[in-house]
Amino acid sequence: MKPKIALFLHQPKCSVQSGNGIMQSLSKYYDFKIFTKHKVEDDFFDDIQITAFPGGIGDSESFNFLFKEKRT
Repeated sequence: MKPKIALFLHQPKCSVQSGNGIMQSLSKYYDFKIFTKHKVEDDFFDDIQITAFPGGIGDSESFNFLFKEKRT
């Protein structure tokens, strides 16, 4: 079984195009679970080895806003 990457997608902050590039490049070595700004199940990250936030508009400061409720 391949390790898993949790891949965050939220247009335009983390673009679908960038996410597709990551999946295309790494799918030989990793499986992926996609998540968005919406609530995920409590055990969503239990089997995740890497969390990736692909490129987008380049505003990394906005992630504090996107995740302020569930930051921990």
